[in-house]
Amino acid sequence: MRWRIQKLPLLPLCVAGFFVGIFIGFLKGQDSALLSPENLLRVKECLTAQMQKDQWEISALALGKERIKWMIFLILSATTYLAPMVCRMGVAWLGLCLGSFTAMALRGYGVKGIFLVAGGLFPHWIPYGIGFFELLLWCEALYEGIYQKRSLARMGMLARLALILLMILTGIFLESHVHPKIMAGILQNL
Repeated sequence: MRWRIQKLPLLPLCVAGFFVGIFIGFLKGQDSALLSPENLLRVKECLTAQMQKDQWEISALALGKERIKWMIFLILSATTYLAPMVCRMGVAWLGLCLGSFTAMALRGYGVKGIFLVAGGLFPHWIPYGIGFFELLLWCEALYEGIYQKRSLARMGMLARLALILLMILTGIFLESHVHPKIMAGILQNL
């Protein structure tokens, strides 16, 4: 007898995680050291010093190592029976983190917190978000091809994976070169 994990859609899980994260963020409140004024002041001073030197110390290689490590983990998990569960947990975790960060920023900084969250996610999370959801869908397709014997177009799957990798690399470039300048401008006004 074979059992199947019921497929839940990814976007509703992300939204549910977001609202749970908001609830947790408001419970946690300003006790979080992540968004404390002291930490933001240190980040602001560091970014201002880098902007004056016109040198940005955020290494694209270090970011690439972190992002690609998770991409490889998801791809490897797609070859196991745990793939549906890992994909659902990943998207729920993403929503949870975003919700809690938003709630803490709003509670600590009010309306300015919205700009802090938007600046913290723009522009690099546009390709990251699209690439992440596409990667999860790709992992599910690979899982279904392996374990549920659905036909896979190998060249199509490789082309999709290459496109996902391109999106992740674009996000890495934007996070390492464009994002620090945007955050420096936002933190100047915070």
